[in-house]
Amino acid sequence: MVDFDLIIYFSEKHINITVVKAKDFEEAKLIAYKKFSHRTIQKIEPYFRGQFSLNK
Repeated sequence: MVDFDLIIYFSEKHINITVVKAKDFEEAKLIAYKKFSHRTIQKIEPYFRGQFSLNK
């Protein structure tokens, strides 16, 4: 199993960056959908470190 860093978009301004252990990216997305099933998810993308700057 590999650690996948994922960006989960709930809305245009609300995102969550989470780590999921899975065999591949598709399985990681399924696990994330299950983990956040109580929320409406717009999309899930891979996260690459340094992608977002907190000093905007």
